[in-house]
Amino acid sequence: MGLILYGMAMAHIIGYKDEYMKIATNIAVTIMVKLVVKQSGNKDHATMIGLGGGFVVIKNVSELIGEITKKGFNVTNNFGGKNGIVGDIIGSITELIKK
Repeated sequence: MGLILYGMAMAHIIGYKDEYMKIATNIAVTIMVKLVVKQSGNKDHATMIGLGGGFVVIKNVSELIGEITKKGFNVTNNFGGKNGIVGDIIGSITELIKK
């Protein structure tokens, strides 16, 4: 059961890797810029950069949720093509197993 859940999680992450990369990149850039500005002695500016970066990350997460819900939960056409989130996950799992 754990292996199936792990496979589904990996298929989900692979399917939405672009959205997850945008989120991770924005978090990393925000933290680095905030640290550089804070080291220069501008704590107020660092706080504002952190808040701005946080709102950008929240926007990216809402886009990810929108992409996930846009696909729906329909499974058709023997798991090929655009079949909804369940069909894409099952298709991704079978592709991972074939490799």
